[in-house]
Amino acid sequence: MECTCPNPLDRENLRAGCALMAQGVLPRLFGSDPPAAADPQMAITFDDLPAHGALPPGETRVAVASKIIAALRDAQVPPIYGFVNGLPIEQQPADAVVLQAWRAAGFPLGNHTWSHMNLNEHSPAEFEADSSRNEPLLREWMQGEDWHWFRFPFLSEGDTPEKKSTVRYFLLQRGYNVAVTASATTATSHVRYMAGTFLTCS
Repeated sequence: MECTCPNPLDRENLRAGCALMAQGVLPRLFGSDPPAAADPQMAITFDDLPAHGALPPGETRVAVASKIIAALRDAQVPPIYGFVNGLPIEQQPADAVVLQAWRAAGFPLGNHTWSHMNLNEHSPAEFEADSSRNEPLLREWMQGEDWHWFRFPFLSEGDTPEKKSTVRYFLLQRGYNVAVTASATTATSHVRYMAGTFLTCS
C-alpha cells in the first residue's frame, strides 16, 4: 500500500489512521463496498526511502524515520515495506542510516527505481536500467531476504500500451511483484488504496 501522510508523520496521526483502516473507513470513502476478495488483506508501505522532500527545521532524516518506526510498533502493525531510491544515498551517504534503522526494526525494502524515474518521460530501456541500478543496494540491505517488490514512481506505468507492456515484462522476468495504487483524500491525510489490497504511506 502507499499512504501519503504529512511530513513529519507523528505517532498520533499514524495511530488514528490505522484505527480508521481497521474500522473499514477506506472503502466508504469511495462510496462503495470494499473490493470483492476471498480473503481481503491490507498492508501499509512507505515510498521514497531514505528521503522525501525537504526536512522541517530541527529534524533529521533518521529522526523522522525513528518516529515513524516507533509509531508503527506502537500500532502493532506487521512488517512494512519501504520502497527505496538509491540516488539520495549516493548524494548523501549519511542518509543510509535511515535504511539501517528500517532494517533493524525488521521492516523489508523494495525497489522504487534508482532516481525516482517517471516512466512516462523516459524510454523502457532507460527505465529498466534505472530500476536495475537500484538492485545491488537492495540486495546488500536485505541480506538474502526477498526485495522483489516494485512501485512505479509517480504511479506512472507508461504512457503507451507498448511501453507499459515492455516494462511489465521486464519486471516479471526479474521476479518482481508490482504494487499498484489508486488515490483518495481524507480530512487528515492523503491515502492511496492499493488495488484493493494494500495501503501505502510516503
